[in-house]
Amino acid sequence: INKDNLRHNINLIKNKIAKETPDVKVYAVVKSNGVGLGLVEYTKFLIENGINSFAVARFEEAIDLRKAEVENEILMLTPVIDRNELKTLVQNNVTLTIGSLEELKLLKEIIELVKNESNKKVEFKKVKVHLKIDTGFGRYGFLYSDLVEILSSFKSSNWVLLLLIRYNLYIIKHSTSFNPSFA
Repeated sequence: INKDNLRHNINLIKNKIAKETPDVKVYAVVKSNGVGLGLVEYTKFLIENGINSFAVARFEEAIDLRKAEVENEILMLTPVIDRNELKTLVQNNVTLTIGSLEELKLLKEIIELVKNESNKKVEFKKVKVHLKIDTGFGRYGFLYSDLVEILSSFKSSNWVLLLLIRYNLYIIKHSTSFNPSFA
């Protein structure tokens, strides 16, 4: 990868967003070892060039960035169901993706555990969460038809801050059964 070209492309994206949609946050996906560029080196280069939010797919990637003193927002794109990993992510202020009521229940349990273990002098921060919706392709996420129940479950948690509802929308050409009306 040519860093000058990458810097140029970052500036193009930032300028376009600043003009057309200034409230939009740009996430750089740095999973898979920075797509072969070196996770930490690539992330720090992006920070130096004005990118402030990052997305990873694996627990180890998020923790490696925190160990490298990356304090910017880190988003886990994939679910985390291992209690110890989830606890570590909460303690390291990693934004989580939640796609099932079971995951939300586990998160609430982990939050209570971390709050009870934390030093009373340190204020516990809300855990930032992206809600993942399954658009009907059976990949991962809540079913859209359950949205009211899902949102009420999030509202009942004082320690979870819902930042975004996220979904993958696939357009299938020549399909008569696909209905994107919920989007």
